[in-house]
Amino acid sequence: MSEETTISPMPLICAADVEYTPPKWLICPPFQRGKGTLIQADPGTGKTAFVCAVAASVTTGAPILDLEVETPGHVLMLSVEDDLEILRGRIEASHGDLSKVHFMPNAAEMTLNSPEIEQAIQQVDAKLVVFDPIQAFLGSQIDMFRANETRPVLAKLFEMCARNDCACALIAHTSKSNMGKSFVNQSLGSVDIPASCRSVLHIVRNPTNDKENIVVHVKSSNAPKGRSIAYRIIDRGGVEWCGFRDFDEKDLITVQKRVEKGVPYESEPLVKVFKQLMKERPAGGFWSYAEVKEKGAKLLGFPPFSTTTDLRSKLSTSFAKELQSREGLIVTSGIKQGGTRGIKIEQYCCLDD
Repeated sequence: MSEETTISPMPLICAADVEYTPPKWLICPPFQRGKGTLIQADPGTGKTAFVCAVAASVTTGAPILDLEVETPGHVLMLSVEDDLEILRGRIEASHGDLSKVHFMPNAAEMTLNSPEIEQAIQQVDAKLVVFDPIQAFLGSQIDMFRANETRPVLAKLFEMCARNDCACALIAHTSKSNMGKSFVNQSLGSVDIPASCRSVLHIVRNPTNDKENIVVHVKSSNAPKGRSIAYRIIDRGGVEWCGFRDFDEKDLITVQKRVEKGVPYESEPLVKVFKQLMKERPAGGFWSYAEVKEKGAKLLGFPPFSTTTDLRSKLSTSFAKELQSREGLIVTSGIKQGGTRGIKIEQYCCLDD
């Protein structure tokens, strides 16, 4: 007879024995202490200016609109894309306290896991550390497109930030090949980079106001997503906060796809049709779906929509917001009048400047 093998019980931890620790925030909800926030955008969109403005608020404790800085303090910045004089100018123009911002002059020699970075964080008791861009700090041995290589590096970085109660901002470029996909998956490199971060912010031009950039909170693991924030870049690369905007990720992806197809807003068939309807009836009013289709076909030479479902779907996207912002028109579908369904167009009095 063979001897019976005794299997030792697996060491397990009961959930009831794990103490709940609430998230600790630098700025709630986009920046959590001890975790990573990815800020991504196309080149020239103003992502570094945005991060410099965030750094400025951290140094003074000044809120970003109504978002409070819960732990003001010092900031450590590592950048290989901008001269230190430029970064200083941006932070100063955004009303930051320059005595609380610190640069590493040998940043190009550092990786995300260089021990000198933790030493510098402890030296100034930094509440925020910034890497611009993340791709420059992965190290020559790391393939940024391989999850099994990027994940351990980022895990070690965030462990270091947690030890020092410090939030981490990682600036990233977006990939053209990912355009049209979910914003979370548009950063350059492995999908494990945004997956490792607890928060992802995506910056785009405001489709209805090219003077503004919009920060869209597209991922938030430990709190509800924040509202989209608009800002303008002013003298010396400073930032002026313009307020919250109603655009969400779905709205902006719709606009992005239209731009990719090379169809500008002004060439949208429905834009031409709605403007013509309001020209004929400046006070606005009700039009049946059949009337809109008939008048559109006369104006364009083809129907402006195939089915009423197609029209309603179009008006449920950011297109309706663009009509309101650009033309001052509020278009509502599904209105019933005299037993007939159609749309109602009203003039909105508050156009953007």
